[in-house]
Amino acid sequence: MGRLQVYICGSAGPWDEYNPLYVARQGRVLDVMYLLAERPMSVEELASELEASRAEVEEAVRALRRIDAVREEGGRLRANFV
Repeated sequence: MGRLQVYICGSAGPWDEYNPLYVARQGRVLDVMYLLAERPMSVEELASELEASRAEVEEAVRALRRIDAVREEGGRLRANFV
């Protein structure tokens, strides 16, 4: 699997949970972002592809939703950054 490089310029603000760089460095977030950049997927598909638990994937998705990087449409997650 490929990798995404995430950079931030300037001040991201005082709240870590809304800082895209902080979010990108958490758990499976970059892996989830990479897969969703390829195509929309469900949480179950992401967990299967990553060989991760559903809980790990849901945690990553919650973090990505907080920074508005993903959205859900028809039971599938889509990247907001592609």
